[in-house]
Order: sequence, then C-alpha cells, then structure tokens
Amino acid sequence: MGVLASRRFAVFFGARMVSLLGSSMTPVALAFAVLDASPDSGDLGIVLASNMVPLLALLLVGGSVADRFPRDLVLRLANLGSGATQLVAAGVLLTGNYSLPFLVCTEFANGVLTAFTTPALRGIVPQLVDRGLLRQANSLLSSARNISKVAGPSVAGVLVATVGGGWAIAADGLSFVVAGLVFSFLRLPPVAGSSRAGVLPGIREGWHAFRRITWLWQIVAAFTVVNIAQTGVWQVLGPTIARATIGEASWGAVLSVRAAGC
Repeated sequence: MGVLASRRFAVFFGARMVSLLGSSMTPVALAFAVLDASPDSGDLGIVLASNMVPLLALLLVGGSVADRFPRDLVLRLANLGSGATQLVAAGVLLTGNYSLPFLVCTEFANGVLTAFTTPALRGIVPQLVDRGLLRQANSLLSSARNISKVAGPSVAGVLVATVGGGWAIAADGLSFVVAGLVFSFLRLPPVAGSSRAGVLPGIREGWHAFRRITWLWQIVAAFTVVNIAQTGVWQVLGPTIARATIGEASWGAVLSVRAAGC
C-alpha cells in the first residue's frame, strides 16, 4: 500500500476505482434495460456488437495515439466522452424513448472511446511510479479490478430490480465523468522516447512486432475463440433466461459469484 504515497498514482487509483465500479455494473444494467424495452433479444446482441466492433477495430489506433500524446490527456478526454455517451443512453432508456438505432449510435461512440482508453491505461503506470514500485502498483490495480467485478454485478442487479437498468447506466456515465475530472489533476509529458512518426507508421510497426512474437498472437487467437463463445452466453443468453426465471437481482448475484471464483 506504500505505493499510494505517490500523489500521481493515488489520483490515478482513485479515478480507476470510481470508473471500474461503474463499468462493472454496465453489462447487467444494459442487458436488462434493452430486454425490458424490446421484446427481441436480438436487439441486445446488436447493441453489444455496436460497442465491441469499433473497440476491436480501433485498438491499434488507440495504442499508437497513447504512445504519441500525453496519456493523462487521452484518458481525460476519453472518459468524459464515455460519460456523455452513457448518460445519453441512460436518458433515452429512462424517458421511455427506446430506439435501437439511437442506442447503437451511443454504444458505437462508447466503443470508439474505449479503444483509446484501454491502451493508455495499460501503459501509464510506469509513468506514475518508480520501477521498484511497479509490482505493488499493478497488484493494487488488479485487486481493485477484481473487487469491482465481484461487487458491481450484484449492485447493478439490485438497481435494475428496484429502479431500472437506466439508472444503473446513468451511474456508469457519472463514474466516467468523475474519473475524467479526477484525471485533470494528473499532468504527464508524452512518453519518453516515443516515435515522432505518425499514427499509421506506428500501427504498422506495432503490427509487425506483434506478428513476430509467436506466443503472443497464439494467445490472442485462443482468447478470440473464448470471447466469441462467452459473450453470447453470458451477456445475451444468460440475461434473457434470467429475466424469465430467477430475476435481475439473482442474475447479478450469479455473475458476482462467478467473478469471485475467477
């Protein structure tokens, strides 16, 4: 815990805690909000895909941008943008004006912004703490991530069962806004030794390096299969069955127990 003595890391950790708790509620909240608004569970699959496709397509761009611009700036702008998209989505659901095309647009925008957030988050820790504290910092962040995965779904399930999924999505949006504002207290220079070349040359360079590391692309290929199988089961089929049987709060508890086991 001594790593929290670093002001930069303490600010970053606080922002991540807020954002992680909000994000961990979204899968449950979004699933039941869409299922409540639409009788077709296929709509939920479309909404999820509209978020995942731009995220996967633009991760390389996001990584290249994070290597060339101050990561605190990237995180601040991306979190504020993600907060705006989630709050708009929540407003659409809470007012009873459900529209699949509109929700697809908000989730698409959220996926684009997440593609810039994720690489910046992975690379920022060495800029925040000394090399000797990296292990402590990563352990603390992993613990926070796991705690949010255990607590978030149950909290979301209770919110959905009591006040509706729209409010849980609104809570996620607010968590992004708070995280973005907290990131404004961080001031980091561009990455030392970062390339002055453009974004596209950086993507090509990274792709060639990725292809050369055999074990890395093999793991990515394996998780591609795992994620394809699990996403449909846990994020579409599971909530659909739970809504007709055990209820929203119980499904949130199931996901929390699963996360605890993981």
